Amino acid sequence: MLAGLPRVFLPDTMPAMVRFFRRLFAKPAPPPPPGSIPELYWVADLSSQATSHLSPEADERYRTTFTDRSVRLELFRPGLFAWNEVKPYRYRDFSMDARIQLQPANPAGSAGFILRMADAGSFVCILASDQGLRMDVFFNGEPRTIVPWTPCPWILMEEGMLLSVVARGSHYLAFADGRFAFEAEDDTTEAGVLAFAARSGELTGSLETAVPPQTAGMAILHSLSVESRPVEVEVAFYRYSHLAEADVEQRRRLSRSLFTNGDYLGALIHLKKLDGALASRKRLLQRAIDGAGGKSRVKSGISSFDQADGMATEQAGDAFLRAECYLRLEMYEDAQEAIESSLRLDPDRPEAREERYNLMYLRGRLVDLRTGLTVEPGMTSASPRLSNLLGHACFGLGAWSDAALAYGTAAQLDPAMPIYAMNAARAWEKAGDMSQAAAAWIQAAHGFFEQSAWEDARACASRLRELKYDPAATDSLEGRIAYGMGDYELAEKVFAKLARKKSIDAPASYLYGLLLAKKGKRPAATAAFRTSVELDPSEGLYHFRLAESLMIAKDQVHEADEALAKAIELDPDFPWSYNLAGQLAMERGSHKEAAGYFFKAVAGLPEDPEPAMNLSAALAALGRHDEALHAVGKLAESHDCAANQGGNVLALCGRLDEAEAWYRKALALAGAEDRRAGSRAGSRAGSRAGSSNESTSDGHGNTPEYRTNLAAVLIELGRLPEAQDELRHALESRMDARPLCLMGDIAQEFGDLPRAEAAYKSALGLAPGDPGILRRLAEYYLIRKRYQRAEEAAEALFDADPVTAERIRASIQQATREELSCDTCGRSWMVPKPLPPVARAIVRGELPDDSPAGSCADCGAVLCVACGKKLLVDGRFSCLKCGGKITLNDDRVRWIVRGFVSRTPKEH
Repeated sequence: MLAGLPRVFLPDTMPAMVRFFRRLFAKPAPPPPPGSIPELYWVADLSSQATSHLSPEADERYRTTFTDRSVRLELFRPGLFAWNEVKPYRYRDFSMDARIQLQPANPAGSAGFILRMADAGSFVCILASDQGLRMDVFFNGEPRTIVPWTPCPWILMEEGMLLSVVARGSHYLAFADGRFAFEAEDDTTEAGVLAFAARSGELTGSLETAVPPQTAGMAILHSLSVESRPVEVEVAFYRYSHLAEADVEQRRRLSRSLFTNGDYLGALIHLKKLDGALASRKRLLQRAIDGAGGKSRVKSGISSFDQADGMATEQAGDAFLRAECYLRLEMYEDAQEAIESSLRLDPDRPEAREERYNLMYLRGRLVDLRTGLTVEPGMTSASPRLSNLLGHACFGLGAWSDAALAYGTAAQLDPAMPIYAMNAARAWEKAGDMSQAAAAWIQAAHGFFEQSAWEDARACASRLRELKYDPAATDSLEGRIAYGMGDYELAEKVFAKLARKKSIDAPASYLYGLLLAKKGKRPAATAAFRTSVELDPSEGLYHFRLAESLMIAKDQVHEADEALAKAIELDPDFPWSYNLAGQLAMERGSHKEAAGYFFKAVAGLPEDPEPAMNLSAALAALGRHDEALHAVGKLAESHDCAANQGGNVLALCGRLDEAEAWYRKALALAGAEDRRAGSRAGSRAGSRAGSSNESTSDGHGNTPEYRTNLAAVLIELGRLPEAQDELRHALESRMDARPLCLMGDIAQEFGDLPRAEAAYKSALGLAPGDPGILRRLAEYYLIRKRYQRAEEAAEALFDADPVTAERIRASIQQATREELSCDTCGRSWMVPKPLPPVARAIVRGELPDDSPAGSCADCGAVLCVACGKKLLVDGRFSCLKCGGKITLNDDRVRWIVRGFVSRTPKEH
């Protein structure tokens, strides 16, 4: 400072200037180390992977791309959950805003964020979709739903939405497009990384074998910002909390979602917050009314208050839901208060009135319960639940008959609740009326049987046996229960005993037929189905099974047609009947009629491959190949048997390259199914739906067939080594005649004739009398000049394929015989080829007229004896054409003549 100058102090500006210069010349703070929990605000630059902080993870299941300042997460498989971590920092308390968009290939996809991910198995996940928002927690790989799908009707995921989340301690607030979605509490994880996440929905088709990958779902991240500075996070938390408290409608949706998910305490907490918000709103409206100046403003305030009071119905629903939560938490006093509150707001709410009586029962107020239900007979008699409660009240008070009648009313009103009939049975037993009790036990047993509640049904049957009810009916019931439980040995034993005693009923006889059919005892199964039809001719399913059994046995086709016609008449909406009718028409060769039936079957069973495959086969037989392919086109994406049928159609019309692709698709689908679920075994025989064909089940069992079909196409394409590999794999899985035949064909092409013969013989051993195998064997022996065996094979083939058999015989004859004929009358003789040596002996005696006389030495014409007699010169035969001498110099003629000479006079 210069001497003599006055000192000037600027107390207001100096500190600010100092701070400015310090910031201007200060070194920038180093970034937080990776893995730390920073206190900063940052906005992601999504123009590239390097600036976005997102990891570029990808494999054959999903991939991440950076385009147009956005991040696209594509999923290539259904039901896949994938994410991309936002690195390098971890977060504890933070607020986040992300604009996301969902473009799924199916409506079940979702997108969102993983929060506080400690590792790959422990994190919090918030997802959004057209269903709304949800929150799940994973701990050591085990999922737990905190908030189930909660509707947010204002969002449209395909157009994009802003997802805002505030995580403060164990509290989470989630907003969608600025509106409250849900709030939740969870302390599973305290801190961790963020990750952009997406999930694809389950598809009916298969994407695992698609090349190139098809998109099962796509999530797009358009923007992302994260605030982790403590003060700013606290401000955001309180700001969002205020908005959440004001959104009454979404709070109501959240409460109902939590209740549906079984989180009764969570639902109750939000219902209390909802009540507080409604009370606060009403107080504000009341203040507006009290402070209004002038009539118009007073009327406006009153109108607003009336509008709020008009929400009484919704508030009554809230009170009822609160009561349901208390009930499930066994807080009966609070439940009673909530029920009364609901009824004050909406006295006519039927479920609340029913729940009030239920509370009386739960609290042991049986006298009040009986009195209340008795004075409201109209409501009681119309409600199975109230009738059952009346029965409970009477039963607890010792009024057994009244209890039984009330239980019986409940059972009549709701037959799907066999517990009502069981209650009636017990009450009738207490009343001493064993006949009524037995009838109620039977009703309960049948109801439990229909619901597959086997243990309850068995308990009913045991009680009937203790009551010495009709032994035949009890045996039938126990046999049916054993069948339902999968104890087929016991069921068959019981049914066989009833059948021997001729005391079997229609349902038992039907199930007995199914068991016999499963064991291959077709005649006995047909007899059992016939018995079920005779005992109950009004059940269409019994007629259907009889027709099916007759068709499979290929016996009494006329009766099968009649039974099927009756099945369709009794149950015209049962699609399997039309499928069977189409099969019978196919057996008759009526392909057009069959296609009509199969169209109806497909309409009733659009997701089942068998009717579609049958329709495809019928259309292919009519030459309508494009329609045949279309019939199985959709199902071929998920069912291997449908893809195989499509290959069959393409192979039939000569589109071999396409057929190969479809067969390979069938193999891929069968392999994927085998990997996911193993062999899918099961019987639907006892259900209403049934399949006539037993060879159309998906999975590993049909893989050899698909490989054989593929090999046949490869043979046609000339790719024999590939075909041989496919056939080898097929035979390793299952020894079958068709792949053996194709192996024989390939062996012939390779010139390995002994191996070809061995393959054909092995195939014939597996399928005796098969026309295709016999034809191959006959042609093989014909090529090898083993004419006797070729003749034997042609003889065996004649009944099945007379045209081919005659063709083979003609080829054998052409190869082994030569025909000579008289040039004058046409009489013919057969000479073996090659001709064996013929001795030159003098023929003495008179030859018969049908014998050759010889051949002309000049022109070679052959004459029979009858024609030769027409021109004799010096007692010798002469040619009728040129007059030359007839001699026996031709070995062929001499061989025939020697045959005539060797005959006895009797034969002449």
